[in-house]
Amino acid sequence: MEAKPIPKVDELLSSPFRNFSSWALWSSGLSLCLVLLLSGNFLQAQPPDRSAAEQEEPALEVQAGFAGYWKLGHICPLRVRLSGQLVNDAKMIRVVSLDGDGVEVAYTKTQELLEREIWMPIRVGRQNFAVTVEVLGAAENVLQTATVSTEDGKVLDSGQPLVLALGASMGLEQLSRKNAEGAGANFSCITIKDASDLPPEGFYYESCDVIIVSTADIGFLKEFEPRWNAIDGYLRRGGGCILSAAATASEYLQSLGSGGLAEILPGDVGGVGRVDDPRVIESLISPEDPLGEFDVLLIENTEHTQLTLNDRLNRSTAWWTRFTRGHGTVSVIATDLDSEAFASWSDRRVLWQLVVAPYLSQEVLENRETESDSGDHSYLGYNDLVGQLRATLDVFQGVEAVSFSQIAVILIGVLILIGPVDYFLSVHCLRRPDFSWCFTIVSLCIASAALSFYCLQSRPGGVLVNSVQIVDLDYETGATSGYQWAHVYSGNAQTLDISSADEELPVRLDWQGLPGNGLGALGSQLTNGRGMPLYRIDQTALGGTALKNVGVGAGGTKCLFGEWQGKMDSQESALSEIAGVDQLAGGFRNPFGEEIRDGVLFYHNWYYRLNSRIPVGTSVRISSETIPKDIARKLNERKSFDQKSISTKWDPASRDSLDRLMELMMFHEAATGQNYTSLKHRYQGFLDQSNLLDSDKAILIGKLSKPVSQLQIIASGDKQVDVKQELDQVWCRVIIPVSKFSKRK
Repeated sequence: MEAKPIPKVDELLSSPFRNFSSWALWSSGLSLCLVLLLSGNFLQAQPPDRSAAEQEEPALEVQAGFAGYWKLGHICPLRVRLSGQLVNDAKMIRVVSLDGDGVEVAYTKTQELLEREIWMPIRVGRQNFAVTVEVLGAAENVLQTATVSTEDGKVLDSGQPLVLALGASMGLEQLSRKNAEGAGANFSCITIKDASDLPPEGFYYESCDVIIVSTADIGFLKEFEPRWNAIDGYLRRGGGCILSAAATASEYLQSLGSGGLAEILPGDVGGVGRVDDPRVIESLISPEDPLGEFDVLLIENTEHTQLTLNDRLNRSTAWWTRFTRGHGTVSVIATDLDSEAFASWSDRRVLWQLVVAPYLSQEVLENRETESDSGDHSYLGYNDLVGQLRATLDVFQGVEAVSFSQIAVILIGVLILIGPVDYFLSVHCLRRPDFSWCFTIVSLCIASAALSFYCLQSRPGGVLVNSVQIVDLDYETGATSGYQWAHVYSGNAQTLDISSADEELPVRLDWQGLPGNGLGALGSQLTNGRGMPLYRIDQTALGGTALKNVGVGAGGTKCLFGEWQGKMDSQESALSEIAGVDQLAGGFRNPFGEEIRDGVLFYHNWYYRLNSRIPVGTSVRISSETIPKDIARKLNERKSFDQKSISTKWDPASRDSLDRLMELMMFHEAATGQNYTSLKHRYQGFLDQSNLLDSDKAILIGKLSKPVSQLQIIASGDKQVDVKQELDQVWCRVIIPVSKFSKRK
């Protein structure tokens, strides 16, 4: 059979109809190849198992502090966001930080506590340390890691006053200014406009001196509403809040009823008014420029009014009120301080200075200090009352500290022994100069052995614990909160596991820092924890924490701080104010399940010395014949001498006045603050509740015979360790409402 020649391409193109079948076959094959090529590239670029949204979602996001700002040694809110796949694979979140001693510490959350968005309270003890966030898998392998940014100016000093502005700062930052040397500002003002950036629990805000809230943006208020309970918890534990209630928020605040943000309004919202005569405000500050017209929120049926205004229809409103909420203080301004009239007013900063005065001391507002860090008491190594508390708790019975003078005497004695004494014996008495070598070696060996024996005798074995606590109680609601400072001493070098002995009490234990620039302080560049192992702070299911593998050197101390919240039965107060004399009458009941010892009742400028013991369930009565004493005589220890009143100056170096020290920490500003103590009180300034002395609340201070929180300490690896509680004192502080005489009538 004769073979036919294969047609050429040009023949196919020139004769399409004649070779139609061949052309169709050729073009179909070419099209199929092109389709397969394009589809292969598409499949390679688009994995079939992942959506476009999952591709764009980052696996790990980390945000630290308030808008990136936080204080050294204070709680730093850390928000961690995990992708959907990562949260399924993650078994633990570990955040590696540095404590106040320069030792690495890992904050952890285990699998059962993990969600897509996780908030963790951490502390950072050094200025330039980069915090690392790690997501661990089942085999403790690192799935993802991130580093927290430590930009210049965003890590604040441990004692830097901090104002958190929610929504808008409304010109408050005008009060912040540099000092004479051009260094740090007198306070920092941080503005947050996205409510989702706010932590969900109240203890995260402890580093804030005051929180100001603007209600001008209704959209922000709606987002902020779920976070209100956290702010309220901060307030009730001793925080401060300034609310600018804008007229534009009238309908929204009325829609809340008595819940949410409306809880801190001092009265009922009665609509909106217009003030065209603001001379009452101008009379407070003697302005250079007049204040223009502005809208106000009409607030009715209110008490605690600082300033009342009338609108153009002669309707009255409580424009400025200040009152207590639990252990905290709230100020409400019934207008938007960022409105056109106030924003263009040159004296708005002077008005702000009056409003924030209860929350920021005059030294802070005027940017002056009565004593610098390098002042007369810099040899102590601290400039804050917390430093004196730390030094006091560091004194243990049976542990003798060797002072510098003792070391100097020992060295001089050794030099005299191997110098003049050796020369006298070897040369003058024995006339054998070569004997000097033997005498020197023997003398040094004996001195070393004697010092080693003395060191062992002055350093007892086992573990010693010193602890003090403050228990706060709101008499009216029964809400309680507690604070604990504990120093754990170990005679031998070892690692310890430390937690709360009561598993049902969620105590958040953490390390306690030392403010200042001294050795071992937060502002120091030196560390005294070299060679110590990394330890963990594990979060429990109830919200508490437990410390694992904490290294304590031989003859060393680990300083801890714990806090908790609880609930007791509420009580009804029978205390009232006697009209015209600013004194108390009536009574109250011991709300605790144990007796109160050495009770003192504070009210305004007076204090009442109560019975030395108030048994459980017993009522205390105060009559009009009970004579109170001036509070300044107690806080400043004033005594009459030669018909003159003389104050006993506080000694910042004292180690044996724990009762007085705790009293000053509770009422530092009432005792004239740094002028009296020569020390600041900023590191844990929330303990100072001097503002309550100007309120309609009486404050009961006393001691409880039984601690609320006790530490459980075991050696790592379940080894036996002898633990002895050296000091365990508990102070209670009860806020009791006082009714006015007019109400009783």
